[in-house]
Amino acid sequence: MNPIDFTQPVKQFVDKLVDGEYDAAVKLSFNTGRLNATHVAEAIRLYPGQLTHPPVNAYDAIEVYEYYDGTGYMLEFFLWVDEAPSELMIKVDARWADTQLNCTLFDIYVP
Repeated sequence: MNPIDFTQPVKQFVDKLVDGEYDAAVKLSFNTGRLNATHVAEAIRLYPGQLTHPPVNAYDAIEVYEYYDGTGYMLEFFLWVDEAPSELMIKVDARWADTQLNCTLFDIYVP
C-alpha cells in the first residue's frame, strides 16, 4: 500500500488560516461543529507575530498518528509565524469514510 500524502489537506487549512479566512478554514472541515472561527481567530490573535505561508518542504514535518482502531489519523503541524516555524500548532483529524479521507480542523493551540 502506498503511503498517504497528507500535505494537501493540511496545506488547505494552513492557507486559509494564513490568509485570515477563518470561516473558510472551519467550513473546509468535514465536522464543521468541532471548532468555530471565533476560537481560531482568538488563538491566532493571542500568538505574537504574523502567520506566514511555510515553504513547501515544511510540510515534510507533519506528524502523523494513526488511530488504534484504524479509522483514521491525527495530524499535527506547527504553523509558521514571521517566516519561521512557531510553537502554534494545528491538529487535523483525518477519518476514513469508505475509501475517502475526511479532514477536520480539530484544534489550534500551543502545546
